[in-house]
Amino acid sequence: MKKLVLVVMLALSCLFGNAQDGLARCIDTDSTDIFISIYNSPVDTRVGIADLFYDAVVQQSELRAGYYTFIVDKAVVKGELFITKGSHYILYDFYIDEVRYPDGMSYRATRYQKPKGPWDYDKY
Repeated sequence: MKKLVLVVMLALSCLFGNAQDGLARCIDTDSTDIFISIYNSPVDTRVGIADLFYDAVVQQSELRAGYYTFIVDKAVVKGELFITKGSHYILYDFYIDEVRYPDGMSYRATRYQKPKGPWDYDKY
């Protein structure tokens, strides 16, 4: 059943591939499933940020919850990473605070509010 839900979610993400928020990448293994979600992102940087986290997970880099700053396609992206660990899954949720472009323009969105405390999220 879990595999069927994953296939349906992947099919929906392909149909609505221009979405800006939510599931961006997933890794399905027999022992632990990994989900990477990006929130409050402009369309032009979402894929680059998801790829950075995907590469870090595949290379087994130690990701910790906290604030991160990335450069994606010459834009400076600032945001906060939240991690939830379950017995058979790990959720990486990245909430973007600001994207600053080389021409001085900036992007901010608050479509999704960050978790406010441990009652909302287990932070690791």
